Amino acid sequence: MNHSTPPLVIVFLAVGVLFTASCGGYSCYEPIDTFLSLFWSTSDAYINKYSPNTGQLSEYWNYAECLDTVIDGVVLARAGLCDGTGPELPFDYEEYVDIMYTTQAAKGWFRDYYDDMNWMGMALMRAYILLGDNKYLTTAQSLYSKIEAQWDTTCCGSHKGGIWWDSAHSQKASASNAGPVIFAMMLYNISGDSNTLNFAKQVYQFWWDNMVNQETGQVADHFDKSGSITWWKFTYNEGLMIGASVSLYNATGDSTYLSNAHKIATFMISNEVISSSCGNVLYDGSSCSDTDCAQFKGPGYSDILDACSCSLTVNARQSSTGAYGHSWEGPAPSDGDTINNAEESAAVMALAINARNKNRL
Repeated sequence: MNHSTPPLVIVFLAVGVLFTASCGGYSCYEPIDTFLSLFWSTSDAYINKYSPNTGQLSEYWNYAECLDTVIDGVVLARAGLCDGTGPELPFDYEEYVDIMYTTQAAKGWFRDYYDDMNWMGMALMRAYILLGDNKYLTTAQSLYSKIEAQWDTTCCGSHKGGIWWDSAHSQKASASNAGPVIFAMMLYNISGDSNTLNFAKQVYQFWWDNMVNQETGQVADHFDKSGSITWWKFTYNEGLMIGASVSLYNATGDSTYLSNAHKIATFMISNEVISSSCGNVLYDGSSCSDTDCAQFKGPGYSDILDACSCSLTVNARQSSTGAYGHSWEGPAPSDGDTINNAEESAAVMALAINARNKNRL
């Protein structure tokens, strides 16, 4: 994280866990340890999809977010910010990262959805930057090559450009365009390859010109093969484009990118929130409870850090397990309710970035 970035555009790109604000008081290890104790399958060396366990394992992109959550546990442990209390775990966080990588390698890295591979690639880049093992970088590079090859200028309608969302080439989405800009910049920051920087600029400019409302700052979700744009309001669309803007600003110093990030963030914190007892928290709509939408607030998390973290702890925490529901404003899941790993890891991510921001990590 660049420490010169103004709070308004601090972006949450799927990180891990910690909460030290006064409205909670839990050990900063407790949320991530609870997450692993509830969702880790020892027999499969993988993340379960639900708690209580239904026998289903996590879907791929949610698993990438869960990996990123554990990686941030490594960050916090190395920083010595925690007292280590929480549920007893069989491995330390670095061991979990290695095990999760090994299990996913056996299952395979490539999928039919390029945004999903992008989430995995960004998690692996964080693992490489933090742990230094070249296997993470090599795999991330192979994922990036697959994604970059999906840039296309033959489709769609009046929008000739963009990275395909899926192998069926049904649409081009913010997740498969703004996300790869961030991924590209993570690689560029290591390699200094000007071709990677130029590709990131190309993708970003196309998406800014075609898929961002220049008046309001709203980021569209996708356009189909006819060029018809869908303007769904999901926090992670804005969050990803903010992240892309900040990544390019940090590398180039071009203040246009920072101004763009402010415009998008202003839209998000004005239009994609709901009130809670702690203040406004991010909100993706009343029907947002599945394993995709439940994850969206993670990448969308920005500068309303304290209110979201407070409300998660006060209003959204299941009393019997300590797990979190998808409605950050409340009510909390009832004891016995099934919780999926998407809503849990998104909440744990939010708690982490607030603490990382406070401790400038």
